[in-house]
Amino acid sequence: MPRTFLLLTFNLALNLLFAMGAGATGAPKTFKAFPAQSALHLEAPDLHAGSKFWDFRTRIREGARTNGVTVGGKYTLVTWGCGAPCQGGVVIDRTKSKDNIIALPVAALGYAYSFDSSLLIANPHPEEYDSTGEIPTFLYREFYQLVDGTFKFICADKGEGTRCIDEKEYNAAVNAIN
Repeated sequence: MPRTFLLLTFNLALNLLFAMGAGATGAPKTFKAFPAQSALHLEAPDLHAGSKFWDFRTRIREGARTNGVTVGGKYTLVTWGCGAPCQGGVVIDRTKSKDNIIALPVAALGYAYSFDSSLLIANPHPEEYDSTGEIPTFLYREFYQLVDGTFKFICADKGEGTRCIDEKEYNAAVNAIN
């Protein structure tokens, strides 16, 4: 994905998020609500033959080399397409030398994130996909906090101005269509 598009998407997402309040679950949905500490030394991705990320080693190494720290003060986010619409990828914990690659939640519409925050948003603008308000669950905006090398689900919503639902309600909605 071109760097200019990512920067524009990030700036738009940041502006929208700062304008939003808390959802029905009381979960704050701003990057400032999830501050992160910055890493001083950057470790390389832990890639070895047989690892579950071996097939993506070139993309991961290139992303680690060119992207630097992009989210949470110590993580490098690397994404790639996995179909239409689909994006996947990893975050690399640049403070650890072993077992430092974490799979991203799959997203249809990309991600929003900030260097100094542990908040990650999958599908940051679902309302751009469908103006009728009938957003399918695979396009819900999903909020995660990156904590100790795992993505902790916070809540999901259908976009700007909609109620943020908890994990139990979200999973029920997803299972209802499967």
